[in-house]
Amino acid sequence: MACSVARERIPRLMAELSAGGMAAAVLCSRPSLRYYTGFAPPLVSSFSVQSPVLGACLLRRDEAPLLFLALELSETPFEEVPHELVVQYSLAVEETWPERLCARVGEQLQRLPAGKLGFEMRSCAAEFERRLEAQCPHLQFVPIEPVLARLRAIKDEDEVAAIREAVALADLGQEVIRGSARPGLCELELFEAARRAIDLRAGRRVAMIADLISGERTAESVGEPTTRQMAAGELLISDLGPHWLGYWGETCNTLTLGAPNPAQHRAFEALRDALGEGLAHLRPGVQAGEVDERMRKTLAAHGGSYFHHSGHGIGLLCHESPTVVPGCEMPLAAGMVVALEPGIYFPRHWGMRIKQVAVVTEHGGEPLSRFRHCLF
Repeated sequence: MACSVARERIPRLMAELSAGGMAAAVLCSRPSLRYYTGFAPPLVSSFSVQSPVLGACLLRRDEAPLLFLALELSETPFEEVPHELVVQYSLAVEETWPERLCARVGEQLQRLPAGKLGFEMRSCAAEFERRLEAQCPHLQFVPIEPVLARLRAIKDEDEVAAIREAVALADLGQEVIRGSARPGLCELELFEAARRAIDLRAGRRVAMIADLISGERTAESVGEPTTRQMAAGELLISDLGPHWLGYWGETCNTLTLGAPNPAQHRAFEALRDALGEGLAHLRPGVQAGEVDERMRKTLAAHGGSYFHHSGHGIGLLCHESPTVVPGCEMPLAAGMVVALEPGIYFPRHWGMRIKQVAVVTEHGGEPLSRFRHCLF
């Protein structure tokens, strides 16, 4: 990601915070550190109960940001973000890392004049916040998550490219599942085939969330793969969400193990119609709730319904703004990236779901996936 990105993002955030009376802020969540500094430790190897905070970035008006890190197992932080390695990870110092981080950040905060401090209060360990507040009674800690979420909702070109790469990994997993699913194979065996292909394509282990369910389990909408063996004529829902270089991607498809019956075929076509309707209305100014309404009405015309959201934003978090649910008045904007996922379910029988990740444009949603949804 270009080094100039931080030079644009940090001043934009500080302008927003200054309007709220804040001259400084502390960022400590994984998404914020990635977004504003480029620091992106791997999900699978960079967190423990004893080290609940990966790092912290101090932003001050008219001064350079300062990033404090526990370890540098990461992409290189942006060149224009000075960073300090507070402590190199080891078993001997793991338990003292949060205290050392608090001490270094606290030293800087104590130099600030009395006033408001922007802080990710819902995103950090409670002990980290308490320690800093105790060191800095002259500062009023103000939660800033809503501001951060709003600014991150609109993606720049580099972010869209990163999400596209993550989606491509999910697409690969779907192709493997489509080519490998067969009666007698258990869900876990099928999932591991997809995971292996994704890891090999990426060249390293990829963190991933996933639903992979078959048979009557599909009526439950979600679930982890198990040792359940799949049978001929059953449905299979595979929903794959790889995390790649700080960003999430997703695809979801439903397959039949064998030729679909007429009811399954009709339901799948109804889902494709609902998804197409949603994609067509991913345009600037359209409220997220309106997209939800149009998708549900399209599916209802075919006699179907679903009990979950119609979609959600995706990026540094797997689920972020905007949320495509009934009544959501958040207007869409060009550059937002949204995952749409209509479903249809018949309790104790079977269910289906498909998903497409797309970027909002003037002409509707532009899919970031090359995978074509298919029932068999």
